[in-house]
Amino acid sequence: MATRTTSAPGGVDGVAILALLRNGDGGDDEMLLVTQFRPPVNRKTVELPAGLIDAGESAEQAALRELREETGYVGTIASCSPTLCMSPGLTDESVQLVVVEVDMAAAANQAPKQALEEGEFISVRRVRVASLAQELRRMEMEEGCLCFSGLHLLALGLSMSHAGR
Repeated sequence: MATRTTSAPGGVDGVAILALLRNGDGGDDEMLLVTQFRPPVNRKTVELPAGLIDAGESAEQAALRELREETGYVGTIASCSPTLCMSPGLTDESVQLVVVEVDMAAAANQAPKQALEEGEFISVRRVRVASLAQELRRMEMEEGCLCFSGLHLLALGLSMSHAGR
C-alpha cells in the first residue's frame, strides 16, 4: 500500500473543488475543469481543480487557495464533504470535496489569471453542467484525455438524473 507522507493534521491530504459558475442571469450553470499532463498515467487528464492542504489550513481554506492558484477564479464555500478515499485498494490518500460558488458578476472573476507554481501546466475549461458527460466524452475521444474517476461518476449521476425526467 502506498502512504502519503504529506498528510495534514486530521489525516485529510487534499481537496477536490467543484467550482460552480453562477451567472445570475438564469442561464445554464457552468463548472470548471482542469487538464494537465500526469506522468504516472503518461497522458493528459481532465479533473476537478484540486490540491494538497497546507499545514494550518482547513479544507475550505485550501480549496479557495487552490481554486485561485489553478484557475484564477475566486468564490465562496457552499459545502464541504466528509473525508473521502481516492483509491483504497492501493493508497491511503484522502480528500474532501469542496463545492465553491463563483459569482461571475464579481470584478475578480472578469479576467481570471492563474498563479501556477513552477512546473505546473494547467489548462482551465468552462463546461456547462448539463453537458458534462458529452464534454468529457469529447475530450476523451478527440484529445485523448483520461478522466478522473470522480468526475466521470458526477457526469454519470447528472445524466441519470436527467434521464428520469
